[in-house]
Amino acid sequence: MGITGRTTVDCSSRIRADRFTTVTQQRRDQFAYWKEWVAPLVDIERDESTEGGYFASARGHDLGSLHFASSSMDPMQYRHTEDHVRASGIDHWCLAILKRGNEISRAGDRVLTSSAGSLQVRSFAYPFVGRSDGTSSACLFLSRDNFPDISDMLDAVHHIGVTGSLVEVLKEYIITLEDYIKTLRVSEISLVVESLTLLLSAALKPAANNIGVAEMPIAAGRFNLARKYIQRYLASPDLGANSICRTLGISRRQLYYLFERHGGVEKFIRQRRLAACCKAIADPMDHRLINTIACSYGFTNQALFSRQFRAAYGFSPTEARAAGLSGHRPEPSPPKTFSEWLLRTRGS
Repeated sequence: MGITGRTTVDCSSRIRADRFTTVTQQRRDQFAYWKEWVAPLVDIERDESTEGGYFASARGHDLGSLHFASSSMDPMQYRHTEDHVRASGIDHWCLAILKRGNEISRAGDRVLTSSAGSLQVRSFAYPFVGRSDGTSSACLFLSRDNFPDISDMLDAVHHIGVTGSLVEVLKEYIITLEDYIKTLRVSEISLVVESLTLLLSAALKPAANNIGVAEMPIAAGRFNLARKYIQRYLASPDLGANSICRTLGISRRQLYYLFERHGGVEKFIRQRRLAACCKAIADPMDHRLINTIACSYGFTNQALFSRQFRAAYGFSPTEARAAGLSGHRPEPSPPKTFSEWLLRTRGS
């Protein structure tokens, strides 16, 4: 798949990196390998000018509650469809600074034309199509579950051009983060995420206010309300489809429709509870037993909990606890696809 694996660093407390590239493949196979790697999230077609080989490379850093990626790739056309939205389980936002090249994309009736220096805000919760020439980008991927306080604002600026003095500050912050991310340590991640969240809110709020949430589809608004309710009552034994329906005033059929692309509401709740467990287990200040933490979120079968935890994160609860106590981050195996890499985002 063109994945070279994890980067080896002198100090294991530094942030891990994953490299994804086509340069390790035969020229005739390069585009097919890249197409397969991104297939769960987007369909791509090559530009006629790239007949023969195809260059694409990305370096990704897992920052816990968000992901950072630096990427370069040859011209292509891309399509993120309703099928991708339903099947991938990914509804992240992508904030990308185009450092080189040009791109044009469309989501519904919104058309976004970008050139070098532009900031793009794009949501994978909605379909979009586009094309790009040879581009290089610095990208932030934000999971909705980890940024509930700014979710409405990010949806409002989805696929529009955002400008302003604070947007310029935000762009400088992202580029500076790209320059120094290899030297950051695990202990500094929380400060980076906190400052970035504050800057995001300040920079994008004016544009979001101008657009207003009135343009947001009703289903998207209901889903955000349901998500916030789930997060608030995550440890409650009464959390389930019935309590959510009562609170939102919707039917079970409407609720299942809202969570269809996530595999159902029960699966979504289980994923969020696993994320909360992962955060608590890896927290060196949380001295509760792993079993106690698991039980507090409804996982009473410890063997089943361990299997589900490893399937979600690529490492065991015990490994997460040991890594947290040593000030390091647990090291899962390299992801096989782009969507697998994004889905490893843990609770903030």
